Amino acid sequence: MKTILIIAVISFFTWNVHGQSAKELLRNGQRNKSGEFYFNQNMECYFKDDSPEEFFELPDSVIVEVPSKYVVFLKAYNPLHISHQTESKLVPDQINQIAIDFWENLPSQFSNLKDIEDANEKQIEESARRIKVIDEKIKANEANFLNISRRSKTLDSIVIKAKENELIDKLKATKKTLDGIVTDGLAIKLSNQLIKLKFIDAVQTRSEVTSIRTKTDKLKLTLSAVYLKLDSLRKETLKLRDKQDWISNDWKNSDALYRISIELTNLVVKHQKIGGNLEGLLNRVETTMETWKIFEKMETIKNESHWYIGIKKEGNLEKKSITVITLKKIVHPVTINGDQIVVAPDLITKVVTFRLRKRQVVVFEASAGLAFSPQDQSDFVTAKNDAGELIIGKAASKQMEQLNITSMLNLNFNVWDDETVLPFLQLGAGLNEAIPLALLGAGLRFDFGGKRIFALSGGMSFTGVKALINLDIGSEVKDDLTLQNDLEYQISTPKLYFGIQYNF
Repeated sequence: MKTILIIAVISFFTWNVHGQSAKELLRNGQRNKSGEFYFNQNMECYFKDDSPEEFFELPDSVIVEVPSKYVVFLKAYNPLHISHQTESKLVPDQINQIAIDFWENLPSQFSNLKDIEDANEKQIEESARRIKVIDEKIKANEANFLNISRRSKTLDSIVIKAKENELIDKLKATKKTLDGIVTDGLAIKLSNQLIKLKFIDAVQTRSEVTSIRTKTDKLKLTLSAVYLKLDSLRKETLKLRDKQDWISNDWKNSDALYRISIELTNLVVKHQKIGGNLEGLLNRVETTMETWKIFEKMETIKNESHWYIGIKKEGNLEKKSITVITLKKIVHPVTINGDQIVVAPDLITKVVTFRLRKRQVVVFEASAGLAFSPQDQSDFVTAKNDAGELIIGKAASKQMEQLNITSMLNLNFNVWDDETVLPFLQLGAGLNEAIPLALLGAGLRFDFGGKRIFALSGGMSFTGVKALINLDIGSEVKDDLTLQNDLEYQISTPKLYFGIQYNF
């Protein structure tokens, strides 16, 4: 019995630490009856089927009780602005561990993207300026061509002039196509359209992305065709310039055509790079949306329907463990700088951590307390009879009004949302070596916030009463040691007890 009491004392300190988790759950814990969590882009949470339908900040590391299954949804977002990370791990459930420790230890007891548009407008203006300069060069060279045609009388000069006129017409036609691309700034417009895309409706967003993809592919083919055409014209003007060089010293017109073809080719390459930027943005959006298809849904909250993506889904939760989920919001604004896509370094702007626990009606909680219980106390003694023999006698029985320090395990019934008053069942062990005490009862737990927690309980108490095993009253014994070796504790007749716990 001494060993049991020592274990009980040690266990009390362990249970008191565990008890903090029970208090945290009963006082601050929340309940999600559906097991469905919805997070908006501010990382505020809404529990499915709760009333009213409001998003709120989850307290850090809050314990949320859920059914056996749960799913975490996040409002769909534009991946060119933000992304997210999800971490999940299992930790032991300290609340249930209280009961395990109790029985094991006492087996014999109880983007920021605002600058992009300005940068893109500057690119359009620069491209328009360059095309205007090229246009002026062509017009100036047309005048030169007319002057030369008046001076050129040889057959070769006439042929060259005809070829130059043909090349001028081709350059004009190609320039007209390129002029439309530059003036319209389609690649930049499509990039901005992607950057500003609202991810509200899955069907509508996918339709818009598909439309952007179609226009992007068409633009890519057009630029490729223009590049091939200009490359061919560049080669033709180069040959014409080299040929005219040995016919006459006046080959400035052909040289101008050659330089114009190079200028236009460089402009095409520039816009191909812008198109490559657009392709990179589009691939990121398409890849992200493809991963979301695994499980997503349109959910109406507060009369507003939005697109949500599932980011965490599990089967049955175990009673022995708690799932800790950490959700991080990461911002990485995208900008277009010249011909390069610039992605800012990842910046974690918000972290939400919460603990999921399978909903259980009984919440274990342990602490020290005081128990008042009247107990019978009796003892056996040795005495000499009339013949002078040493025999066993019994001391007079008496009842003691005993105040015991006890280690108490409460089985709180978490049956309603208001945790101010909760009923519980109680098991207890008296930390008193003189009269070992066991408790079995029930009570009410009162929590008024802060450190104002106390519990009142009552029930049946049991003590260890000494009893003879092999000897009897009046038996002759050698000495008092013989008597003590024959005594063992037995459970007494149950008595009523009254218990109180405070600030646990």
